[in-house]
Amino acid sequence: MSVKDLFAMANRTSLAENTSYLGRQEKLKGVSVPVNLSFAVSDLENSILRAKNIGANIALLSVQYNQNSTDSVMTSDTGNSKLQPIIDYCNSIGIAMGIRIMLPSPSNINPSDIVTWFTNYKQVCLDIAQLANQNSVKYLGISNELLLMTSGNHDKWQDIYTSLKSVYPNLLLFLTMSASEYKTCIILDLPDIIAVNLYPRITLLDTDETDENMRAAWYGNYSNVNLIDMLQKLKDTYSKPLWVTEVGCSPNNIALRDTAASSTFSSGEYSEETQEFYYKYIFEIIWQSSNIDCMSIWGVGSIAPAKTSYTFQRTLAEQIVKKYWEGEII
Repeated sequence: MSVKDLFAMANRTSLAENTSYLGRQEKLKGVSVPVNLSFAVSDLENSILRAKNIGANIALLSVQYNQNSTDSVMTSDTGNSKLQPIIDYCNSIGIAMGIRIMLPSPSNINPSDIVTWFTNYKQVCLDIAQLANQNSVKYLGISNELLLMTSGNHDKWQDIYTSLKSVYPNLLLFLTMSASEYKTCIILDLPDIIAVNLYPRITLLDTDETDENMRAAWYGNYSNVNLIDMLQKLKDTYSKPLWVTEVGCSPNNIALRDTAASSTFSSGEYSEETQEFYYKYIFEIIWQSSNIDCMSIWGVGSIAPAKTSYTFQRTLAEQIVKKYWEGEII
C-alpha cells in the first residue's frame, strides 16, 4: 500500500495516537535552533517555549561563523549577537542548552593553510566555551560535518580537545558527522559525545512509494550508508552517548526524495501530510532506538510553516512530536 493510500485511510489524529511508545523518558528531547539574522529573538524565544511545552528538554543553539572553503580565517556572523539573549531566555524557562559551532557548506571546508585554520578555529572554540561556561551551558559542539577536516588532522583536533578540557573540564564536547562522514572520520575517540545529522532519502516516488520501502530506506535502500547499522556500530565501538543533532523534513510533497535539499523544494507543493509521515518514521525508527541518547529536530525558529522551511511547529507533525515527548502514547 502506498503512503498516498495511507493518507486516505488515516484520519489526522490516528497517526499520532496509534503509534507505539517505549517510554524512554530519560532521553534528551531536543530542538535545533538556528541563531542567525533570519529570525528575530522574540520568534526564537516563542519557538523554544512552544517546543518546551510539548516535551522538549534541551535546545541546541547553532551559531554561524563565515568562511570561504579554502580560507583559514573565520568571522563571527552578525546574527551571533542574538546568542546571549537566547541563552538568557533558555535559562529563564529552565531548558537545558548546547551550543553548536557551524561553518557554511562544512563538507567543502578545505583550507590551503591547515595550521593557521586550526589555530583560528581553536580560538573560536575557546571563545564559545567561555560563553558556555559563564552561562551554565553544559554541551558544546566543536565540529559539524567538517568532512575533509576530520578525515585526518587527529593531532590538531586533539590539541583543541585538550585545550578546552584543561580550562573547562566539565563542559561536555560533541562532534557531529554527516552520514557520509561516518566512514572517513578518524577522531571519534576524542569527544565526550558522538553525534550525527540524519537526512536520508527514503523514496524516489514521493507519496506513491510503499510504506514498507520507506521504512527499508533507513537501512540503506537509497543511500550508501545503512543508518541503523551505523548507529549500532558507533555505539558498540565507542561506548559513548550517541546523539542525533539534526533530523527533519519540510512540509513539501517532494521532500522525501532528499530531505536535506530544501533549496530544491520551491517546485513542490505544501504538504503537511508528507512531513507528518516522515516524522512518524523518525520517531518509530530513530527515537525508539536503544542506541540514541538524544534526538534533536532541526529548524525551530520559523514563524509559520512553509514548503521550504523545516519547522514542524503548527503542522500535523507537531502532534507526532507531542505524543511521543509527553509520553501520552501507551
